[in-house]
Amino acid sequence: MKNRMTVMLAVVLLCVAAWAVPDANAPDQVRTAASLTAAARSSEDATPTRAARVPGDIPAGYQPPPRPLPTEGEPPRIIDMSSGTDSQEPSDPKPLWGPDATVYTGSLRSPSSFGAERMIAYDQTKEGILFAAFVVPNGDTTHIYRSIDGGNSWAYWNGMSHAGNVWSSLELVVAEGDSSFVFFFAKSSAGNGDIYVGRWNLAGTSSHIFSVKVDSDTVANFAACRDIEDSYYLYVAYEQRNGNYSMYGKRSTDYGKTWDSTGVYIVNTQTPPKPDICYGNGGHVYAVCRDWRQSSVDSVSFRLKHSTNRGETWLGSTQIGTPITPVYDPVVGARPGSSGTVWLVHMRDMEAHNGTGLGIFTYTSTNHGDTWMYGGDGGIGHGDTDNNEQMPSIACHWSSGNPTVCYAVVPSESLMFTWCPGDTNWTTPEKVNDNKHTGNFAPQAGWKNVGTSTSYSSVLYAGVGPTNLYFDAWSLVGIEEHHPVAKRTLVVDARPSPAFDRAIINYSLPSAGPVRVSILDVAGREVAVLTQGTFAAGAHSTAWNCETAPAGVYLLRVDTKTGSQTGRLVVSH
Repeated sequence: MKNRMTVMLAVVLLCVAAWAVPDANAPDQVRTAASLTAAARSSEDATPTRAARVPGDIPAGYQPPPRPLPTEGEPPRIIDMSSGTDSQEPSDPKPLWGPDATVYTGSLRSPSSFGAERMIAYDQTKEGILFAAFVVPNGDTTHIYRSIDGGNSWAYWNGMSHAGNVWSSLELVVAEGDSSFVFFFAKSSAGNGDIYVGRWNLAGTSSHIFSVKVDSDTVANFAACRDIEDSYYLYVAYEQRNGNYSMYGKRSTDYGKTWDSTGVYIVNTQTPPKPDICYGNGGHVYAVCRDWRQSSVDSVSFRLKHSTNRGETWLGSTQIGTPITPVYDPVVGARPGSSGTVWLVHMRDMEAHNGTGLGIFTYTSTNHGDTWMYGGDGGIGHGDTDNNEQMPSIACHWSSGNPTVCYAVVPSESLMFTWCPGDTNWTTPEKVNDNKHTGNFAPQAGWKNVGTSTSYSSVLYAGVGPTNLYFDAWSLVGIEEHHPVAKRTLVVDARPSPAFDRAIINYSLPSAGPVRVSILDVAGREVAVLTQGTFAAGAHSTAWNCETAPAGVYLLRVDTKTGSQTGRLVVSH
């Protein structure tokens, strides 16, 4: 059950008049104020007390502190693929979405503090070659595993080592174009947090390590992304702590070889910014972080830096929302295309506001981040649980831009999944993991392609310990994207929803052929087969007598010769 404050603790918090300066080495902290316990209708203020857009983020006359020359030391190295200790094979690969596939069997390295940094990473090629990365227990070695059969089996592929140091903040980026590479970003403990990127061709036969930021500055967290439209470009946003808290950025225009400062900066955010960055379309790049300076109350808000020209220049930052509750862990995703849709998914502490504890919430912008809409106190998918929801991850598909979101539920050690086929209509979150999640660092959301026309949401996570790395994808009953419209089976609707004793499923067929309509539970188990036979092109209907079915969410699936389509139906009694 959620951790609830006692009456005595609430009284003490209401009496607090002073606040402490956050410890630069401590987890995210926020000020405490009586306003957090106010019985407001929403955890958002109506308007900020200052203008939403800040013309400049650097005060007049500000000069960054001098940067001492980095201490020389042995650079990281690529692991030799022939090393016998790095060739462990996964045991007993299992079917996907249902039983989870085992990527790696063995112990993993934990983050320095709860949820502080990404310790696993995931990405894929456009045709579905999958890559997953993690840190071994001693910390100075990372492994990248690869699957060429859709995630059913995995084997060691490559890695990096940095003797005597500890890797963290992992990012995997697959960039495909005239030249295609796998980029693996990681932060070494050397130099107070040096950032490197390893680069391989897709065959893994050519390897390099390049310095992204190697100096004496203290770097606590970072995030990386690629340019979807131009594989030359890569982007990094990082958290720097040199007497204050700042977000900075770098950009590479030559496949990761060299990195310039892009002007992604917000100086002295007065709280660990925990940055994230993503690419949208047409040169739009979005970097977000936490910021204390512009908040309308004694809480932290979010800020967006937006570039319209691939990071050449950046607009003044924009405040996202005016929360009156503590907020953490922003992750950002954008939809390619002309819509300009951007999502900010984050964790919010609702305990003092309405007693529901930690949950996952959203902001959405449909105009490239100029204005934002709060998703509401019901949380993402309005799927509140009796546990704390933490450590969200978002991955937008490279073509459609549809977002996969996953997050951890603690202390039950469950992983929840949701997605959004539009801009704001998030589906009800569902549990996806068969093995218990470790509960102390974030899972990674992703996508799994099958060929070039079909894709499914996927999740990479670590087991309790942390021991073992697992992969799961909705490849049997899930979301299918990118079928040509003329070939797709269209599920029109299921009415009524919620259904009480009987539901009508309406669907259309683009061409004549075999059809199978079935009902499944959220775990993918088949509950009923409603129709099976050969039908003409056009609209069709079938009924499900659900009077005896337990109340809950069900999946309705239509299989045809050209593919499958899955919809949702709620049963209530």
